Amino acid sequence: RELNVTERPKTVLVIPCSASAHKPGPWDLEIPEGEEGFDKSGVVAYASLLQPLLKSDLVSYLGHLRNTTLLALQLVVARNMGFLSAHDIPLPAPGQHGAPSGL
Repeated sequence: RELNVTERPKTVLVIPCSASAHKPGPWDLEIPEGEEGFDKSGVVAYASLLQPLLKSDLVSYLGHLRNTTLLALQLVVARNMGFLSAHDIPLPAPGQHGAPSGL
């Protein structure tokens, strides 16, 4: 079958988040307060639990992450998947959030 590049995927990748955790682990990222869609503080994005979800299962739009938070999360995911090491780009230490230094 020929690939149709105009056809959009039926899934998205999601990272589960929780405000119940005490602190993020080494594979996770703390979401800064004030991000759209989160009404509690101390939210942890469990970046090691990246998983596909059907777009049709999404009920409503809650907001989007600020660019600095999104970049930090993308870098943590890339590190978790083995695409980056701590030597490539300095990543936020566990419990820190925001853009990694040097970017």
